[in-house]
Amino acid sequence: MSLPFLKLALRKPSLLRAAKIISTTGLATLTTGSTCYFLATRDQTFHHLDETTDPLALHPLTRSFNPHANKSLSDIYEARLPLSKIEPELLEDYRHGGSRLVERYCGGVLGGWGFAPQRYLSLRHAKQHGFSHSDELYTKAEIERSNFAEGVAISDHFTVIAKTPTSILFRGGSPSNSEGLREVDVLMQAVVEVDGKTEMAKLSLKCMFYNGIGRGSPPPLPEAITWAHLLYAKALAANGTAACRRS
Repeated sequence: MSLPFLKLALRKPSLLRAAKIISTTGLATLTTGSTCYFLATRDQTFHHLDETTDPLALHPLTRSFNPHANKSLSDIYEARLPLSKIEPELLEDYRHGGSRLVERYCGGVLGGWGFAPQRYLSLRHAKQHGFSHSDELYTKAEIERSNFAEGVAISDHFTVIAKTPTSILFRGGSPSNSEGLREVDVLMQAVVEVDGKTEMAKLSLKCMFYNGIGRGSPPPLPEAITWAHLLYAKALAANGTAACRRS
C-alpha cells in the first residue's frame, strides 16, 4: 500500500477496510492457487534430461534441428501410475500395439488447464487475422479428439513431427510453421511405458529448448525465467497424467 493511500485510509476507515479486504483476498487467492497447483502436480517427478543418452537428444530430428549440438535447456517430468488406475481400454489398446494411451496423454497435456491460455490467445489471434481454422487445432475438444498424426498443428505453437505407438514428438517455437533451423526451437516429446511385471505405467513429458542457429549459441531462454518454464511443464505433464486416469 502506498504512503499517500495509507494516510488517506487512516482518515477514512472505509478505505482502510477496503484495503484490508483487497490485501486479504489477494493473499487468499495466491495461497489457494498455489495449493491447487501443488495438489494437481504432486505426482510429477523432475529429472534432468541427459543429452548424451536420452533418446530424444539422440533422435535424428533433434540432431538435424540442432546440428551444432548447442547447449539446451532440457527437462523431464515423469509420473508413475498403477495400471489399476488407468482406463482399461487404453491398456488393452497398448498391449495390441496401439497408440491410444500416448494420444490420451497428449490430449491432456495440450487440452488441459495448463495449456488453456495458449489455446485461447492463439484462437483469438487467428480469428482477428482471418486465419483458416480448418488445418489447426485450437479448442480443448478438438485437441482431446486428435490422434496426433504427423503434421497435425496445435494452437499455432506445436506441430507433430514424429509418432510411434509409445511416443509423440512435437516441434514448437516461433514461428511454429517455419522450416529449417530456428533461433528459438523447442522439442517436446510424450512417452508412455507399461511394465506388466510391476503393474506400473510411466508417463513422461520431455522438453528441450535450444538455439539451432550458429555454433556455440546459448539456450534461448534466460536463466531468470527457467523456473517459469519448469512450473509450466510440470502443469502440462500433470494434465496428461490426469487424462489417463480411470474416471
